Order: sequence, then C-alpha cells, then structure tokens
Amino acid sequence: PASPEARREHLLGWVYSPFRMGDLMEGILGEADANISFSIFDSEVASEETLLLRYNYDSGKSARDGGAKRFETEIALVMFGHPWTIRF
Repeated sequence: PASPEARREHLLGWVYSPFRMGDLMEGILGEADANISFSIFDSEVASEETLLLRYNYDSGKSARDGGAKRFETEIALVMFGHPWTIRF
C-alpha cells in the first residue's frame, strides 16, 4: 500500500522480539575458551554509544571494560538490512 492510511488498514499486527546480547553470545559460545575477545556494535560506527557487548576471554564472561590488546581488527557487516560492526 502506498499511503500510511492504507498500510494501517492492512496491518494485522507486528512481532517484537528483544534479546539480551550477553545471554545470546554466552549461549552460542557455551563454555568454549576461544582465546579471543570481541565487541559487537549496533551500527556501522563502533562507539561506546553503539556498544552492545564486549566479551573478554580472560574473564570468561561478558564485560563492558576492555583489556590489553595484542592484535585487533574490525569487520563491518549488514545482516537483514541492518549494519553491525564486530571488533576482534
């Protein structure tokens, strides 16, 4: 439908499914010790404002404080039309 009014007429409902990034990543990683730290940002710009999760392998859990870095790389990707940035 072209107009907002026509779209409202056809709207049956919507789905809202929030997730907690720490729980999601801990579920994916499990108890694995990947010897890697990473941060996930909800944007194509990595900043403290867009930070969703900082995972520090030294502590074995999610943390918002960083640690010492030996090597670092950043990957920008788009999934389902949404930009994300991952820093390893």
